[in-house]
Amino acid sequence: MNANARSVLIVGGYGGFGRRLVELLEDTSLERILVAGRSLERARAFCEGRAGTVAPVVMDRSQSSSAVLREHAPDIVVDAAGPFQLYGDNPFALVETCIELGINYLDLADSRDFVCGIDRFDEAASAKGVFVLSGASSVPALSGAAIRALKGSVDGIDRIDIGISPAGGTIMGPNVVRAILSYAGREVAVLDGGQWRARHCWTDLRSHQIHVCGVDPLNRRNFSLCDVPDLALWPAAYPGVRSVRFGAALEPAINHYGMWALAWLVRLGLMRRAGFLAPLLDKAARWMPSGVKRGGMYVRIIGRGDDARRNAAEWTLIAEGDHGPFIPTLAAAAIIDKVLRGLGPAPGARACTGELELGEFDPFFSKFDIRTELRSGTSNAAGSDHD
Repeated sequence: MNANARSVLIVGGYGGFGRRLVELLEDTSLERILVAGRSLERARAFCEGRAGTVAPVVMDRSQSSSAVLREHAPDIVVDAAGPFQLYGDNPFALVETCIELGINYLDLADSRDFVCGIDRFDEAASAKGVFVLSGASSVPALSGAAIRALKGSVDGIDRIDIGISPAGGTIMGPNVVRAILSYAGREVAVLDGGQWRARHCWTDLRSHQIHVCGVDPLNRRNFSLCDVPDLALWPAAYPGVRSVRFGAALEPAINHYGMWALAWLVRLGLMRRAGFLAPLLDKAARWMPSGVKRGGMYVRIIGRGDDARRNAAEWTLIAEGDHGPFIPTLAAAAIIDKVLRGLGPAPGARACTGELELGEFDPFFSKFDIRTELRSGTSNAAGSDHD
């Protein structure tokens, strides 16, 4: 794809993440931004009053999308819909259609199976001369960029620890809630101390406080294990690593404890699954206490060695107010920006782990009230207060 390409179609373009990606892309030189979804009424309502480059399109990704894509011929399709954990028996149907039609593809997937399975299309995408990148979001695109920025500060990587905590009062939307509930209480494989072990999502609690120099730290929050691509990708990318963990923390704490309790019901077999509660919990969230309107993220790596105070490095982020929900869209926006400058990704299909460097996110962070920091030192100095 060259710098003359000018159109993007966003599946789920009027949803929680899709609409934020549209806002970011309105500042680019794109000639067409197609907002696609199952409801023409909702797509039109979102596009009304926006720039003339933004237009509604009816498209149901769960059905054949070939006719729609042939008609509008976008240069890039971005799947911002989800939940990718629940895409059914043929989860890669849209990917296959894009490759067949010679259309570049990005998604904001956080599903471990989906992102880690995308490389099966590498040969087909390369033959068509298109890129197919999965996980162009907070994980693994941003988390991977942070790891690469940190790894030079330690003597080999022994442990990788990642955490994300949305701001209190963030309305995640039913699809995000369904994705979380799909694995709450479920057993997943986690690399821990050099061994792959079974762990149950959301049933543990680990306290951590996120700090960024120059701003007040976040209130201390409990992080629980979530099933994300990073749990499988980083052990493969860094063979010497012995532990990889990803945790999420909900704010206020009552929301987190509620998810923790549901996960235990599933783990104990008292509830078969929790996904059916997604619509109810999504509506209830609008009536729950909002908590602190600040969110954050951290990526911490600890080097190898026997010393309890061995080398460590940490990247942290704090987002104020409602700015945090833009973060999952920044990797996709940054990649599209590179494409428009003629610096787009090489053809092929792969997880989005090495397409962006951490500094390439800075221009997007600067659009919002988002502060970040890189620091290194001993394992205690780099923030081991949650163990």
